[in-house]
Order: sequence, then structure tokens, then C-alpha cells
Amino acid sequence: MNIAIVSSFESYGGAALAAHRLYLGLQDRGAVVTMLVNNKQSDDPAVCRARAGGADLKADETFLWRVFNSLIKNQRSDMSNTRFALPYPGLDLSRCELLAQADVINLHWVSGFLSSESVAGILALNKPVVWTLHDENPFTGGCHFSAGCEKYRVDCRDCPQLLNHHHQLPAHVLQAKRQLWQGNLTLVTPSRWLADNAAQSAVFKGFPVQAIPNSVDINVFKPRDKRETRARLKIDPQSVCILYGAEEDKRKGVAELQRALSRALDNRDVRLLAERGGLRLLSFGDSRWCLQHPSIPASNFGFVDTEEKLADIFAAADFFVLPTLEDNLPNTALESLACGTPVVAYATGGIPDVVQEGINGRLVPRGDVQRLAAVVTDLALQPSHGHEFASACRETILSRFKLLDQASAYLHVFARLAAHGRSTVDYRQLISRYGRSGLTVEAAPITLRPVLEASLAAKKLQKKPRVHKPVAVKNLLDRWAVAIKKRTLRLERRPSGKALLAPVHMLWRAFRSIVHPRPRSPLAANPFLDGIAVAVKKRTLRLERSPLGKAFFSPFHMVWRAARYLFHRLFF
Repeated sequence: MNIAIVSSFESYGGAALAAHRLYLGLQDRGAVVTMLVNNKQSDDPAVCRARAGGADLKADETFLWRVFNSLIKNQRSDMSNTRFALPYPGLDLSRCELLAQADVINLHWVSGFLSSESVAGILALNKPVVWTLHDENPFTGGCHFSAGCEKYRVDCRDCPQLLNHHHQLPAHVLQAKRQLWQGNLTLVTPSRWLADNAAQSAVFKGFPVQAIPNSVDINVFKPRDKRETRARLKIDPQSVCILYGAEEDKRKGVAELQRALSRALDNRDVRLLAERGGLRLLSFGDSRWCLQHPSIPASNFGFVDTEEKLADIFAAADFFVLPTLEDNLPNTALESLACGTPVVAYATGGIPDVVQEGINGRLVPRGDVQRLAAVVTDLALQPSHGHEFASACRETILSRFKLLDQASAYLHVFARLAAHGRSTVDYRQLISRYGRSGLTVEAAPITLRPVLEASLAAKKLQKKPRVHKPVAVKNLLDRWAVAIKKRTLRLERRPSGKALLAPVHMLWRAFRSIVHPRPRSPLAANPFLDGIAVAVKKRTLRLERSPLGKAFFSPFHMVWRAARYLFHRLFF
């Protein structure tokens, strides 16, 4: 059977890693399989990279980046900071020979690689298409995780993750997906949670959905001697080690873990354990988001680039805390269990599919920080409770989550869908040819009219603010004033620009008023001095609220008041 796996990345990121593990499992089962990717990380000849030919894609990227910045990136609400992406631009793979000669096409995470029109072109090939969903983006208007919102079941109007709903961009994107995606499409999800959400979505309602869990390489992620592992990582063999993943994303729950640890340290025994150096935090991922606590020493391993080292880290920990608030089936949960390390997690998303309360880990109600703190306290004070889970952790993975288990389940689906006809082309030779040279394809067209209209609106948003010209420009001095105002508008928006321009504007207005005086008002004794004072006060009012502004303007105003008094006495 000829199988083409399509993914944005070969092995970078959780979704791509899951797709690559499926690719390896299918190869072990004897299938002829290739990965068609936009970003290739290895020299595997069976992994082919597709790139855009010509300048069309670059033009689309420039065209749509303005839309994204103005209408999405700069309009995010506090509800979530999870990735939010438009399904554009994309590559047109409908003429790709690797897909045309495949018996089954398996799409994975394709954000930034395939647009809505790209997917429609693949469905139009009349090939069986299996789409493995790794998040909710394929059936939402842009968010990769909905943060509890269920508007994807209807129309995605008034998206709560955005502040501005004027253009209703998510609603238009969702409507385009519903109209474009028709054909022989089967959905596979790693978790039952995501399968239920996809089945109830407006985009995929009516399409067959099946849950097949991800897998893990049991020859790499396996139990190891804890003392030797900690020696390699330079960790005290006697300390209780709590492992977690450091990430910026709010839904990953790092803030909740921070609060849980603070509550755990309210326990006298935990506090004494930490003070004696018997408690240590281990983390991998983005070091900028590591937990910092004065009482608990920490070790951060950064972004781990090899599975061997990651397996060492999991094996060295006493338990792995996964406080994610919304997730599919995290690879880290499988990797931890495969190494014999129990998992403490919120009972959310696909985590209950693999973590069983009291058997191979501990489950806590979603968002219950107090309960999470209690579980962490129990396992920190009595690590033997966690060690009792070790054998069950490994047995869980061996029973259902091996590479061959996942590959066998997919092959069963593929064989059922491709039963009516198979390609007779030598697919191995085809893969070898494109694996060496790669593919050059055209950019997929953008047919979504509201996106084009929104991009034009975004261009207007990006333009300079309109400068209100005077009713009549009387002389050269007024023309200079208008020109200076236009050139300094952008600089004035920055605090440093305000600090620089405030005294400049004061002197400019004083000079302009002397050279081109206006008629005095009978109600004001010193019109041009009062005018300068009001203008300076308006321009510096915001900056004065900051400590830096106060430090700068206090002496400035003192000098200004003295000068104004002397000027008034001498000339008026």
C-alpha cells in the first residue's frame, strides 16, 4: 500500500513528532510510505520537502501578514494566548505526483503549509483522505484550542479570543471550510475528547471520526537506573525530583503549578524538606517560563533535542506534573509513563485516556489548585507512593501505545478505504526521485472574498493617522508646522519620543506665536503664554504619570514657571 503523510514539519513540535512516529511504525509494518513536509529536519530520503515556486507565496505572505497583525495578533483578548492562525497562505499540492499515485493520503498538522483551498484541492483528487487532528484548528475559525468556547459548533461569530469583531474573520473562515471541504474524508483523533468535539463541529459534522492514540518508541523511552541517570544529569540521588514542562501558553497550566507549589510549601514538612535540599524542580522547555522559588532549587534542561536525553530526564524524576488545562493526548504523558514515571495531571482533554487515577498516576479535577497541591505534597513526602506506580506505568504503554499498535490501527483504516483500487506505479522509485530533489509547487489561490476585503481594511488600519490640516494655509510658517507634525506623529506614540518632542514643541509654538501672533482675546491677559502652557500640559500629561516622566518633568516645570513669571513681568 502506498501512503503519503502530509505534515508542516517532519519532527519539530508535538504534532509533527506524533506523525513521524506513525511514519516509522508504518515502515516497520512493511508499508511504502513517504512524508511530504514543508520543513525537513533530517536527511531521510523518504521525506520529501515541498517548496513554492515563483513569488506568489511571498506576495500572499506579505498580503496576509498585515491582516493577521491588525485583526488578530493585536486584537487578542485575555481569554487565551494559544496559537490563533488563519489558514493562509498555502501550497497547491493537487498536481503533486506523490499524492496522485498514493493509495491513501494522511494529513496531519498542516498549519502554514496548506490553506483551505489546498485541502479542497487534495479532496478533489478522489483519493481516500485520512486527516489526523492534533488540535481544534481544522474545525474552528482560527484558534487551535477553543478555551471552552463552543461557537465552532455553529458559526464562530464574535470570537471571545478576539477583541474586535468588526470583520468577523473567524466566521468567514469557518464558512469557507464548510463550503470547500467535501469528499472522501475520514477523521482520526488521538483522543476521545477531540473526536467528540470534531463530530459536533459545524465543519466535520457528518464525516466519520475514529480515535486512534499516539504512540511512543518503547526502545528509547524505557525505565532506567535512577541513580546512574541522575549522576549523568548531575542531580542529587537522594532528593525528590518534580518534573514539568516550561511553556508560555496559558493553557499549559504553569501558573497553576506555581500556585500549587506555593500551597504545598505551606505544609511544614514540605518546607523543611525543601530547606534541607531534599526537594528539587526539574524542567525542560522554554527557560524563560521556568518556575522560580527561593526555597526549592531548580534545574532546567532547556529545549531537549534528542530523545535519549529526554528519556533520561523522565527516568530521573520521581513524578511528572502535567497541569495542562486543555490538551489533546500529550506526547509527554506517554513518554513519562514509558519511562516508569507516574503522571500527575488535570483530568481534562485526552489525558484520562492514558492516565488512570491510583494506577499509573494521579488525576485532579480541572483547575483545582488546592487538590493539585495536596497530591504534590503527598508524593513529595512519601515518594514510595509514586514508585508503586512504576510497573503499571510501563504496562500501560506496552498494552496500547507502541509504534506498532498505532501503525496497525491506521493500516486497518487505510486498507478499508483503499479497498476499491490501488496504484500500480513503483512508489518507492517515485519517493526516491522526489526525496533527493524535493518538490516545487505553486501557491494555492485565495478565493475567500472576505479575507481579501479584510486585508484591504487592514491596509487602512496600518496607514498613518489622518492629519487634520488647517482650513487655510496662510503663510510659509504654517506649512512648516504641518510638515513637522506629520513627520513626528509616529515618534510621539512612543514614551521616548514624547520625552524628546515635548520641549521641542514648546519652543516651536513659542517661536511661531512670536513671529505669527494671533489677535489677543479680551478675556485672557497672556494668550500666547497660556496657549503654550496648555499645549505642553496636554502633550506631557500621559508621560507625567510614569516615574520616569515625573523625574524628567518636575525640574522642567519649575524652570518653565520661573521663565514664564520673568517673561510676564518684563514684557507685560
